[in-house]
Amino acid sequence: MESTDLLMAVLTSLLGSAPVLIAYLVGVIVAVTKWNAHPRPAMFAASGAGLLLITTFIARIAFTVLPMRMRSDGMSAAQLTPMLTGMGIVSGLLHAVGVGLMIGAIFVDRGAASEPPRSVTLR
Repeated sequence: MESTDLLMAVLTSLLGSAPVLIAYLVGVIVAVTKWNAHPRPAMFAASGAGLLLITTFIARIAFTVLPMRMRSDGMSAAQLTPMLTGMGIVSGLLHAVGVGLMIGAIFVDRGAASEPPRSVTLR
């Protein structure tokens, strides 16, 4: 396996995830800019978006590089499957935590509603 093949595979993989990686980066930037006005929600949002950004970036590279390296080392699909399964589980758990932090950012530090919403009547 040549290093140029590996580099092209990684870049192609990251290109496929570029929209979501950019969205996570924008989420971190927006949260940091709102930190002074809303510290706790911004902390949750920045942590969640940052975790999602890092996890997605590392997972895309790992899921591209490791199979290529292992195949070039002569490993079979049966040997590769448990490692990829474990990586998928860890990646999924980290993504779940990141999404949980983002959801937490929506609800943290919300005061109680001052009055219940009015019902709408149609004539």
